Amino acid sequence: MEVLAIVPARGGSKGIVKKNLAPCAGKPLIEWTYDAVKESKLVTQTIVSSDDPAILANVALDLTAQWRPAELATDEATTESVIEHVLSKVAADIIVLLQPTSPVRTGKQIDEAVQMLVDGGYDSVLSVAPSHAFLWANGNALNYPYLNRQRRQDMPSQYEENGSIYVFTRQHWDWLHNRLGGKIGLYVMPEEGRFQIDTPFDLWLCEQILLRREADANG
Repeated sequence: MEVLAIVPARGGSKGIVKKNLAPCAGKPLIEWTYDAVKESKLVTQTIVSSDDPAILANVALDLTAQWRPAELATDEATTESVIEHVLSKVAADIIVLLQPTSPVRTGKQIDEAVQMLVDGGYDSVLSVAPSHAFLWANGNALNYPYLNRQRRQDMPSQYEENGSIYVFTRQHWDWLHNRLGGKIGLYVMPEEGRFQIDTPFDLWLCEQILLRREADANG
C-alpha cells in the first residue's frame, strides 16, 4: 500500500510574511510537519510542493521537493489544484494532505487517521476537534435554540474541521477530484489540535502548545 503525504507550502502569505518559514518553538513552522510525517510508520513517500526556493532548498533529505508552477501559487489557486499537480506525476493508493499551518499533530495521529480510512472502508477522512461554540450568522443562531439556551456541556456533540489531516483514496480522488467526499470519516483530535495558523496570535498560541508538549515529553 503506497501512502503519499503531500505538504503544500507556497512562499506567499498575507497574515504572516513567509509564514511557512516563520520561527515557531525553536524551528521553522514547516519543520513541525516534516517531523510528524517522519514519525509516521505508514507514510511511504512525502512530497513538499512549493514555489519558494528557500522552502525547497531546506526540504529534509528523506522527503521529496517538487517545484510548483506560478499559476498554482497565487491567492486564488486552490489546494485541490496543487494536489492534482502532484498526483499527475506520482502514483499512490492513499493520499494524506498535511498543511504546515497546523503544526500541532504527531506521526501517530497521521497513522491513526490512515488506519481509520482503511479499517472503516471510508473514501475520505478529515481531522476534527470538539467544539462547544454557539454559532451565529446574520442575526440568527445556527446551532442552538437561544430562547431555551442550553449549557455548553449539554449541547449535542459537534466538531470543528481543524485543517490538520486529510486522508483519501486515489480512487476517490479520480472520481471527485476533491479531498472530501463519498463515505467520510471524522478523526477526532484533542482540543489543542484545533488551531490553524493564520495570524501572529495563532502562531504564538501554537508555539506555546508545542513548547508545553516538548517540556512534558522531557519530564
